[in-house]
Amino acid sequence: MPAGSDMHHGGTFPIGKKRHINVNSNCKLNGHKNLYIIDGSWLKRIPEKPHTFTLIANALRIANHIS
Repeated sequence: MPAGSDMHHGGTFPIGKKRHINVNSNCKLNGHKNLYIIDGSWLKRIPEKPHTFTLIANALRIANHIS
């Protein structure tokens, strides 16, 4: 299978919604210390194209933010 052709679920932890469970712009789960959601669940919508590289780039961004 070529890179970027796999599927990921998304939209379970929306960013910035006024809900009890959400994440901020750094994908940190609100109300929890040092818990970051870096899989595809933070995406507001599932893109029509594969988004594997978006998830990888975001994970690297969050890792740089944490360290």
